[in-house]
Amino acid sequence: MILSQLVSDYFNKECAQEAHSTRLLTLLMEYWAAERDHEVKSELLKQMVFKYSVAERKLAELNLIKNKFLGLAAHDFRNPLVLIRGLSEILRDDLGKTLHRHQKEYLDTIYLASSTMLTLVNDFLDVSAIENQSFRLQIRHSSLQAVLRERLKIYRMLAAKKSIRLTYKLSRLPDFPFDRDRIAQVVDNLLGNAIKFSPPEKNIHVSMNRRDGKAVVSVRDEGPGIPTEKIQMLFKEYQTFGARTTGEERSTGLGLAIVKRIIDEHSGDISVSSVVGSGSIFTFSIPMECGYDDGKKAQDPACGG
Repeated sequence: MILSQLVSDYFNKECAQEAHSTRLLTLLMEYWAAERDHEVKSELLKQMVFKYSVAERKLAELNLIKNKFLGLAAHDFRNPLVLIRGLSEILRDDLGKTLHRHQKEYLDTIYLASSTMLTLVNDFLDVSAIENQSFRLQIRHSSLQAVLRERLKIYRMLAAKKSIRLTYKLSRLPDFPFDRDRIAQVVDNLLGNAIKFSPPEKNIHVSMNRRDGKAVVSVRDEGPGIPTEKIQMLFKEYQTFGARTTGEERSTGLGLAIVKRIIDEHSGDISVSSVVGSGSIFTFSIPMECGYDDGKKAQDPACGG
């Protein structure tokens, strides 16, 4: 508008032409400078976008190489670790009464170390599968109650070793489609964490019921609790509770990230409520109907797979 008015005034001779020419030239220079500045900024932005896209592509390639390496290494490590853990368990059971105290401690250490390493390897395999988008469910009609009872039987013994009472209340639910092994993995992780972080003489309670067409499972402990600001980070990879375990257990920081992915793949939800000093409640729910897309139905005829 200013430039148009100056041009109009110049030709209409409504002001001194010399002064007017100076003003017009100054304004034109300012417009030219602004336009040039815009061109320079646009060119710099294009260069930055190009460099970013190249860096992003290289990062994706390196991440793919990393995932392949972790997957191959984990597969190579898994079989010997399974063998070491299995043989040490057999030796503990068969020779436990005839071994000296130190010999038994050595076997216990071998078993514990191999179990920890096997958990880490399995977690790496799962994370690798997730990042490579090859993480798949095997949906079948199963009993969630049976899965929970099976896992609770194992973890009651582990809890008893730390003088922790593990109780449960499971409502009767009909069989419904879900991945039995993966949900068992979820339960193992939640129970394992509850035992890891609970002091002796405390309680852990597990419940299962049906709500709004979903199976809902909760694990409540009386551990140290989790600060509010850390709850949002729990389901990210390589994140830990920030609290020390009460035994010799170790945490990889991968378990809950995998748990979250398993529940997400079931079109379910998982949440945490916690009070520092009073314990935590981890709750997950999964639909009891066939609420999965075609990629998650696997081969279950009841889900149209």
